[in-house]
Amino acid sequence: DGIEASHQIQKICNIPVIYLTAYADDATLGRAKVTQPFGYLLKPFEERELKITIEIALYKHRMEQILKKREQQLIKQEKLATIGTLLASVAHEINNPMTTILGFLELELSQNPPVSPTSQERLNLIFNESLRVRDIIKSLLSFANTQRNQKESLDINELIKQVVHFYQKTGHLRISFSLNLTPDLPPVMASFRQLEQVLRNIIKNARDSILTKESSLGLISIQ
Repeated sequence: DGIEASHQIQKICNIPVIYLTAYADDATLGRAKVTQPFGYLLKPFEERELKITIEIALYKHRMEQILKKREQQLIKQEKLATIGTLLASVAHEINNPMTTILGFLELELSQNPPVSPTSQERLNLIFNESLRVRDIIKSLLSFANTQRNQKESLDINELIKQVVHFYQKTGHLRISFSLNLTPDLPPVMASFRQLEQVLRNIIKNARDSILTKESSLGLISIQ
């Protein structure tokens, strides 16, 4: 019948339905309400009444679709945010030990005299695979939109000390550091990971330059 047809039309086609009927008994109204119609007009009806009912039904249906779409987008965003937070947490946990591993590998590869050819080949393989792991971590962090782009209040002097401390632990006996930092510098808004990577690259380049020379001692001065 018409009520069952209305139910199937809404279920399959997502089309708003208005009833035009001569039935006003409680049983028919009860069945019709379950299908959530957008209007219920009793015969006889006026043309203007029908036109108004149709316009209101179409507007209501359109608004419901917009709200449903926004709700789905919100749920999707919340899920992505949860996944991003989880990925960021895992990536950071892996990134810390990986940084240490790469530091020690760089130290071993820069030894003079070098290790045996077989060991050198194995170390190079480990180093390259570790770089791949680091790139995967960066991709995860980029996807999660975490610290790579997040800015925070940073103490530049403290950041420099942390990076230098890392290289002092994993560094070369021929290299020492001299820090001449301006005290009480105001904090800056920046990405911790990006600045840390810049400092590591600068110190690494300076260290590699020193190790290629024949001098017995090298000094990296940071001001």
